[in-house]
Amino acid sequence: MSAEDHYLWLEDLSNIKTVEWITERNRKFQNFIEGVSSKLSHKVIKYFNVPYVTTASLGRDGIFAVVRGDKGYEVVIVGFDGSSETLLRAVDLGKDVMINEVYPSPEGGLVGVRYSLAGSDLGKIVIIDLNTRETVERFEGYISNVVWLSRDKIYYELFYRSGLTPDGVEAPAERVFLKEIGGKEEIVFGDGLGTNYMVNVVPDYDQNIAFVVIQYGWLKSKILSGPLNDPSKWRLVFDGGESMSRPVGHYSGWTYILHEGDRGLGRIVKARNGSHVEEVIAEGVFGLYPIEEAVMMSNYVVVNRVVNGSNALTVYDADGKLISNLEVGGVGSVTLLNKLNNRLIIKYESFNVPSSIYVLDGDLSLSKVLDFKLEGCELRVEDLWVSSYDGTQIHSFVVKRQGTSNQETRVALVYGYGGFNVSIKPRYFPEVLPLLEDGAIFVVTNLRGGGEYGKLWHKAGMRENKQNVFEDFKAVLKHFKKLGYKTVGMGRSNGGLLIAATLTQSPELLDVAVVGYPVIDMLRFHKLYIGKLWTTEYGNPEDPREREFLLEYSPYHNVRPDVKYPPTIVLTGLYDDRVHPAHAFKFVAKLEEVGAPVYLRTELKSGHLGSTPDVKIKEVLDILAFIYKSLEFLQLKASSL
Repeated sequence: MSAEDHYLWLEDLSNIKTVEWITERNRKFQNFIEGVSSKLSHKVIKYFNVPYVTTASLGRDGIFAVVRGDKGYEVVIVGFDGSSETLLRAVDLGKDVMINEVYPSPEGGLVGVRYSLAGSDLGKIVIIDLNTRETVERFEGYISNVVWLSRDKIYYELFYRSGLTPDGVEAPAERVFLKEIGGKEEIVFGDGLGTNYMVNVVPDYDQNIAFVVIQYGWLKSKILSGPLNDPSKWRLVFDGGESMSRPVGHYSGWTYILHEGDRGLGRIVKARNGSHVEEVIAEGVFGLYPIEEAVMMSNYVVVNRVVNGSNALTVYDADGKLISNLEVGGVGSVTLLNKLNNRLIIKYESFNVPSSIYVLDGDLSLSKVLDFKLEGCELRVEDLWVSSYDGTQIHSFVVKRQGTSNQETRVALVYGYGGFNVSIKPRYFPEVLPLLEDGAIFVVTNLRGGGEYGKLWHKAGMRENKQNVFEDFKAVLKHFKKLGYKTVGMGRSNGGLLIAATLTQSPELLDVAVVGYPVIDMLRFHKLYIGKLWTTEYGNPEDPREREFLLEYSPYHNVRPDVKYPPTIVLTGLYDDRVHPAHAFKFVAKLEEVGAPVYLRTELKSGHLGSTPDVKIKEVLDILAFIYKSLEFLQLKASSL
């Protein structure tokens, strides 16, 4: 194991030598899968053409949904009378554009739309007049969120990725700006907040209140509140200490807050005057199942909890008395989106339900207003539990296609993430459905490092405990290997780190590795793009003690000679300005050095946020072609391709 870096030059994306190196490897990959991608296209396009709601927001004029489908990304307005119309298509904003978020004004008449080029974090926001359909404002940067103060003023958040903030703090750090439509802008909140601090303004338009979340990495946060239009009066209402906190709402002079609690399972408290705190819903009321989010609806608290990787909704009154359970779909992901005029919109999705949008009214009546289904694709979802190396029980979803003629293919596509307190839940995975058609199974793992079982579950898979995540994933792989399956490991971003670490530590457990947009070099991640922000999750390579455990598992530093590695595809995109593509490049170079069967696919028009549907389809086709060819999967289903 050596920390010496022979491939530092691959971090320079403008270097002609780097460009030539990328081009040559893209060519090598396309030569390997030649002809297979096109034969699979009919299997993929039908699933990507199904409309899918990425996000939605409630406005006075209706529900504004961002929909991805066969026409690319578009903003659709769904009226409360059931009518719908397309407001904006991504192609209207430019070539290779993804629409990310939509922010309707609570007063009506205006809407903000955030979009990006080819999945870059660099965003652009347009403000559109709904009456004339004209753009009245346009600005860009590493920006997020639009909070409306009036027709003429908004807040937005700007993330400083490098250098210093205007108040002299080393990046990464975030600040809140006030912007006049068509006029000046200025920082109104955040001066003095240190490195790795993020700020989020959450409006309660019904009560003209702002909740302000000040968050340090993924470790802790505190809540301020005050008049929406006067940041000088935003005051601390709750400090969660070394835990995360999120605003729930405001009722009868109290600010309701979701606090992780001592065990990280979540509790609802109410606070005022910055010191007086009362518990409303105790931690552990759902056993080991944590509260993920909650929203105040008039005098009700809608609680969204995670139950073995799936979501379930429960309603309490303002004093913490149980009222009822809300049935939204079956096993799947539920997201509480936003509230206006005492209405709450809720998104549901699952493995074969691209998206359903519900409206919850103040009387707790629930209605479905959008429903995009996948016709003719019946799936069977089963729970699987395996023991990790230390006896910890690891939950996974096992997804199979109903009515498939051949369920004996014995190929398991195993997906994982395991980090940043992110719960991996059932969602629509159009990229895996062709494999399910051909008899493979899809396994979605809930590993330590995620948020599926609360803060302690997260901490058990971060920093010096990161190896637990890899061992959990290996335990699932071992289970399927013992049953005679060929295994395909797949992960993206932090999940790409997971697959790369599994590959370098236990290559015999993988028959194919799919490493997507990965963090790989754990000694230099903090020097590339916004990597310094992740030192709160991974540890700091500048600290000798932390450098030691990072080096122990860093995939880039643990590639070994004389090891039989499985066929591996490493994916990245040149518009990924969050995780530097050099992570992928350098890892491929190291694997090539020892003669591993590794391939690189660098997409020229995608970033960490993804890409347009046409680009994504091409990428998925190539990934599937690689899997089919590497496994000679049913002889590539040669007779049917």
